[in-house]
Amino acid sequence: MSITTDSRTASTAALLWAACRLEPDGPGVAAAVDAGADLERAAGEALYQRLSGLLVRGLHAAGIDTSAPWAADIVSDATRCRAHADLVLPQLGPRALEPLAAAGLEPVVFKGGSLAERYPEPGLRAMDDVDLILPARFHPDAIKVLTDAGWTVARTAGGLYYDAALVHPRMPGLPLELHRALSTWQIWANGLGVEELWERRVPQTVFGASAYGLPPEIELVALAGHASKPFHLFDRLIWSVDVAVVVEAATVAPIDWDVVDRVARRVGCRTAVAVLLAHARRLGARVPDAMCEPFAAGPRRRAVAPLFEPDWPVIPNNAYRRRLEFSVVDGWYRRLAMAAAWTMTAGPAKAPGRLFGLGRIAIRKWWQLRSEPRREL
Repeated sequence: MSITTDSRTASTAALLWAACRLEPDGPGVAAAVDAGADLERAAGEALYQRLSGLLVRGLHAAGIDTSAPWAADIVSDATRCRAHADLVLPQLGPRALEPLAAAGLEPVVFKGGSLAERYPEPGLRAMDDVDLILPARFHPDAIKVLTDAGWTVARTAGGLYYDAALVHPRMPGLPLELHRALSTWQIWANGLGVEELWERRVPQTVFGASAYGLPPEIELVALAGHASKPFHLFDRLIWSVDVAVVVEAATVAPIDWDVVDRVARRVGCRTAVAVLLAHARRLGARVPDAMCEPFAAGPRRRAVAPLFEPDWPVIPNNAYRRRLEFSVVDGWYRRLAMAAAWTMTAGPAKAPGRLFGLGRIAIRKWWQLRSEPRREL
């Protein structure tokens, strides 16, 4: 399957890719605008996909005026993110990481909190929260330490929530999410879990505080697992920029791509890794060609093809969502569990119809797979 778009849509996507490179491609941005990119649409996508700072920086690199009405929201958001980076994020160390370390707890800082300082400039990595990974057995102690340090529990873990959320009056707009799991069973799309990530933690300095992060090989797989969740499905380009940042920041010790491949295959998200690495390469990261090929084969390979198209960042994935939810997952048993959960959550009235529909799809896919040789990396 491929995406068919008009030239304006293609130019708008090209504008986002050029602006989101780690070193903004000013000429590329200007060329996309000259080719008819929809600036208002690009701005709207940037707000949703958390790209405001990157887009504003790219437009400035191209010499494009951002005082027009269409740019007001992204300029405001970029300014807010920069202020957030300068005034709020530095408090993460003394208000959370240092108290936890003093108590002998060693959470892993994951996603934005760990990545923000690796971006070329403060504020380019927009953040809505800080994710900490810690096995469930440590959570009672961690929550007590944090509440003693001035945090308030806004949401407890349990049911559909696999993390506890805490807020601090001196850190507005930046709640802390303490993860005891990475997903619920209903949307558990791969085999990577909290225990493995925590056991593979490595020392890292985060906003001046001694903390823990992940080796880049494991971090890449974990980021792909997050972006490929059924309610995400790669719908924010900032996650692809994150991967480009991880790749290009690994200068002391080059990334061991064999480890990335091996871990991704073992946990069943090699296709998701390929999607983000293909995006990262489009953003200028140095990624081997073989790592950008999907693990999926046959009908499933065709189903995930739109994710590799250059226009993907501006194509609503609603039309592809149900197909992608299952196709991007490499483990057949996890696809089966997700299908069961999808049927169970439909309610008594809709469950039989969903079950019948899944059965029909399964028979059709089985027949297609029988007639096609399996091609995997």
